[in-house]
Amino acid sequence: MEILHLIENIVNHIDAGLFLREVATSRPIFYSPGFYKIFDTDQDHWQEEEESFFLNFVHPEDRPRIAAEHEKFLKDHIRKDEEYRIITSQNKEKWIWVRTFPLYQNEELYCQAGIIEDITYRKMVEQNLTSITQSKDEILRILSHNLRSPLQ
Repeated sequence: MEILHLIENIVNHIDAGLFLREVATSRPIFYSPGFYKIFDTDQDHWQEEEESFFLNFVHPEDRPRIAAEHEKFLKDHIRKDEEYRIITSQNKEKWIWVRTFPLYQNEELYCQAGIIEDITYRKMVEQNLTSITQSKDEILRILSHNLRSPLQ
């Protein structure tokens, strides 16, 4: 099998999304099927009409930070790892992890490449563990206090 065909099969069968966006125009070069799946849409319904289109999906509370990080990427051309929330086309809130990195052509920044992964389940488990830990700590504090107090 030809190597490009093998790579295409891998890209088409992983849950993570891959993307390439041209920096000069902010136009998409490539989005993998996993990318569309994370945003609960498909290629036919994904319409990018403006430069900041992608930011429209970022949760309003996370949007200023992500916009600033994107500007920093464009200025410094450094690899970024971010975790933040999005609101999908089906109006579902998801947590995503995004790693972006620069790609160059003729020594000039050509595109922003990236990997995107849905980490909603992991975030839910982390929040549950935090809640359980806080409850356990409160119970232990109460028990400790009661054991130190004289019996009445």
